[in-house]
Amino acid sequence: MLPLVEVTDEDDLNALRAYREVGEAVMIELPRYLSEQENKYQEPVSELIENYGSIAEFYQRKVDSKYVPVVSGSNSPVDYSEHLSMYRDLREDFNRLAVRLILRRPSELLTGLQRDTLEELGTEVRHEDILLFDIGDNSITDPLLEDLEYLSEVFETPTTAVLNAFDAYNERPNNQSPHLAEDIGASAFGDFGINKRFKPNPDDGFVPPSVKHRHYVPNQSTVEVFKGDTFEEAAESLSDWSEWDASHCEGCHRAASTNNYDVNTWVQIRMEHYFRSILRDEI
Repeated sequence: MLPLVEVTDEDDLNALRAYREVGEAVMIELPRYLSEQENKYQEPVSELIENYGSIAEFYQRKVDSKYVPVVSGSNSPVDYSEHLSMYRDLREDFNRLAVRLILRRPSELLTGLQRDTLEELGTEVRHEDILLFDIGDNSITDPLLEDLEYLSEVFETPTTAVLNAFDAYNERPNNQSPHLAEDIGASAFGDFGINKRFKPNPDDGFVPPSVKHRHYVPNQSTVEVFKGDTFEEAAESLSDWSEWDASHCEGCHRAASTNNYDVNTWVQIRMEHYFRSILRDEI
């Protein structure tokens, strides 16, 4: 397992032990894309980047060399020259880097300029580096598939991963990441699990008409949705799921034995169940 931790506050760097215990390596990212779209973390991430002057400077000053900094760039428009510049800034400071390439326009092929920059980057990445192909809009189209094939040829590092071809909040939440990874010969896949990429800002005053718990169904590459007027009601609905198996994982065991329906308990149960399913190839 290769956990990727998105840092939104300096204190996040003090809570990495759990990831170190389960991961072959832990990737750390100060994600610029969160500063470019309205969400819960837009302001703190923007302030963190501003305080250090650049993401590269933050890594150099705050991230221990035992971690793997993630090279990334602007989300809109995607300018891969930022990745190339940051990679060069960090290469001498870290023995291993990850490069996260967000593919934002699923209906359009990469431009000639983008391809030229990516090919230049491809000549510089090291054998031990990690390449992350992040499907920014979760949309699987023919141009996107062509770009993924192209990227798999440009970057020949042993560790490549397809990210986020799965959105639990989509009307048809099918998990396509593992299948795409297999198709292009990538060694891994990843996603936000049953969480959102952009968490809503609680200060915007929006209150949904109902709340939902999204729960992964092993071996079916999809999720089921359990609704209620409150998270507690939605959790009660989820607790009645007909396919609980207390022996499946710690989360399922808790689900079978708890009478606690608070939101944090059931988020933990759902995430434990999801991760255990993925680690067992119950995709």
